[in-house]
Formats: sequence, structure tokens, C-alpha cells
Amino acid sequence: MKRIIALLLIGCMIVGLTACGGNSTETDKADETEAPVTAEVETVKVMTFNPSTDEGFALLEAQKELFEEMYPGTTLEIITGTMSVEDGSLVTMLNSGEDLPDVIHINAGYSRVGALAEAGLIRELDDLYEENDWEDKLNEAAVDLCSYVDGKLYEVPTDMDSISCYYNKEIFEELNLEVPETWDDFLNICEVTKEAGYEPIALGAMDGYAVGWSFGNILQSVAGTEGARELCASEVKWTEEAGLAALTEFDSWVKNGYFDSVSTTRGEADAVYAFLNEKTAMYIVGAWVVTDVYSNNMQDKLGTFALPSQIGEVACATGGLGRTYAVPSGVEDTKGAVMWFDFVLSEEFAQMMAEDETNNCIYASKAFFEIESKSPLLQAAKEAVSGVAGRNPSVFIGTETKNAYFQNLQGIVAGIVTPEEAAANIQEGQDKDLAEE
Repeated sequence: MKRIIALLLIGCMIVGLTACGGNSTETDKADETEAPVTAEVETVKVMTFNPSTDEGFALLEAQKELFEEMYPGTTLEIITGTMSVEDGSLVTMLNSGEDLPDVIHINAGYSRVGALAEAGLIRELDDLYEENDWEDKLNEAAVDLCSYVDGKLYEVPTDMDSISCYYNKEIFEELNLEVPETWDDFLNICEVTKEAGYEPIALGAMDGYAVGWSFGNILQSVAGTEGARELCASEVKWTEEAGLAALTEFDSWVKNGYFDSVSTTRGEADAVYAFLNEKTAMYIVGAWVVTDVYSNNMQDKLGTFALPSQIGEVACATGGLGRTYAVPSGVEDTKGAVMWFDFVLSEEFAQMMAEDETNNCIYASKAFFEIESKSPLLQAAKEAVSGVAGRNPSVFIGTETKNAYFQNLQGIVAGIVTPEEAAANIQEGQDKDLAEE
């Protein structure tokens, strides 16, 4: 999931909800009939993402149907559009204060949520969290991954990223390999698959964010959950132990041939193609790949595991929050937003999404984690972030840090930057971000 720190717009989707409830009107004593019950909130508008497939549009229709069943007398309107916090229109709309939606649906991460909050464009939600017990309804790891601004919450997370190592079961069986329990086990898999003529790990290095998926997993293994958090939060320098050790390990993967030489001229889509066409043994990617897996009828041939820890921690996937909801600061009446948040955190919503075999989203509610997903691959990805999740750095670092991060990881893959040079360059970006705060 690709992230950048600038404030830019998101195209649009507006969802209308109407809250149910309302009060009966007392009539004249001579006429004992009651007036019709009216909805407390007539319309709730939610800006959200434009689905990329027909199945995605069908899913929105299913959500509309379920919502209206749960809230009789309420109408849910869904209008989709381009939802990129990087194109500028969202900020323009929020600044205008006109026809504001009750809820906006955006890509998560401090570079989006934090920037909008600091600009005063979205509402602090701590009071609504307390009134509606939302924290108790969210997965603990999801709450931990939220972007806090001055210790306050400005978002209700939609879904979580779970980036781990997917592998081809048939290749593993052919070479008598098993899911690794230790780091040495994993390195042995890389060596054995390479010697057998397979590309050990697919990588599309032309897309910086995709290089970050592999590096993030290495960082989690090398530094652990807390070490990765400290690095992403700028509490330690990239030139210090955790960052430099992870970059050195990443460089060794390149030098040892765990990534094919074509990686420098291949994008993410080409890497997915190579993996699903059984040219590579493994691919470090997020659960969003599940859609491609089912489209290519590969679901029975693939499995997934988190990279073993090098410091004795329990292995876990890396990631962050995929998408998240926020409330524009210009919205005075939050009843509609509360209705929507209660809906997406409900057991009914979780059940519907868990039953969709091609669903590739790990929803952040506890209810979703308590229901077994129909897709075994999604269930495994969900379990990998059920209690704790590592951090995909690109979700949490600032703009200058991120630009240097992507460029220097690509430089290591191309063999033109050393780990020490990469660490210094990324740290320079981090220093610029810190100076701007």
C-alpha cells in the first residue's frame, strides 16, 4: 500500500446513511393516531474509494443492503470516486466547508491522518471513542497502529495490512522444504531454491513501495517490533544499530542472489506474474494479493508465513493500517458518523466480509478477527497480525524520509549504494522531516 506524506485530495464517494429511531408525535386527544416515525438523521455522507472491479461494486451494494436491513427506514447512498490523499482535492473540499461528508475514507498513515489533523481539517474522536466503546470493538494491534496527534485519535481504522512471505507449496514439496522456524531455516530455503534453478524471492524493484515490503519484513526480523517502531517514529537514527543492520541484511539478499537480477527492471505487477506463474518460490507481499491468487486459481498451491525473528520474538507480519475513516472538522452533528462506525464494527458486517472468499481486506474490528474467514490464505494473514503487528516503514515515516528510503533501497538492489551510504541518506531525509515539525 503506497503512501506519501503530502496533503492531496481524494476523489470521491459519498455514502448517504439515515439513522433510524425517531420519536412519535403526540396528537390531539381527539385524534389518537400517531404521526409516522421519522429518521433521526436523514442522510449520512461518506467519501470512499472507487472499486477497481465489478466484484468491488457488488460488494458495496451488499453493504448498502445490509446497512438498510440493520437500520430500517434508513437509506444508504454510495457514490464512488478516486480517493487519493495526494491529489489536492480533498483538502480543497475540506477547506471549503460546503456540502461536507459525515465521514471520509482515506489511506491510513501519519502522512495523511496526521497532516489533516494538524491542518485542523479533521475532528479529534477521543470523546466519540469513549461514548461508543469503539476501542473495545477494535483489534488491539489496529489501535496501536493508529496515527496519534498529540496523543489524540483522529481515525477509526477500516482494515489492516498484513505483509508476509507467500510461498509455493509444490516447489517446497519438490525440494523437501518446510515452513521455516528459524532464520537459518529461511536462509537455507533461499539457497536450496536458488540452486534448484528457481528465483528464491520475487521482487519488483521499479516500484519503491514494493521494495519496502521485503525490507520491512527484514527490519522486523532484525530489530523486533519495538526496534522497528522506534526507527519509524524517529526515536533512533537510521545510521544506528537497527537500521544499519537491516540494510546490511537486505544488501546480503541482493549479493547472494535471493532476488533475481531482473528485479531492477521489473515492477510489482511483473513480480506478481512471476510468482503466480511458478517462476519464483516466494514473494513478500500483503494480503491484497489474495484477489490475484483466486483470479489465477492458485489458492490451493500457496501458503504464507511470517519471517522468523532473529532476536527470539514471535514471528509476525509487518504492515500498518490500510484504510481508515475520519470526520471532517466542519461536521457539527456526528450522529451519522457514529451510525456508520457502529455499522462497520458490527458482527453483522464482519460476518458478511468473512464469508466472501475473494475478500482481501483484514478488517480492524474484533468481530472480524473472531470469525474464521472463508479464504484460508486470508485467515492465515489475519492471524499473523491478530495480537501484534510489525511496521511497514513507508506507512509511518515522513515525506523526505520516505523519498530517500525508496530511492536507496532501489539503489542497494541495483548495486550502486552501500548499506552505510543508504543509512546516511535516509537519515538525512529523517533530519529534514524532523526540522519541519
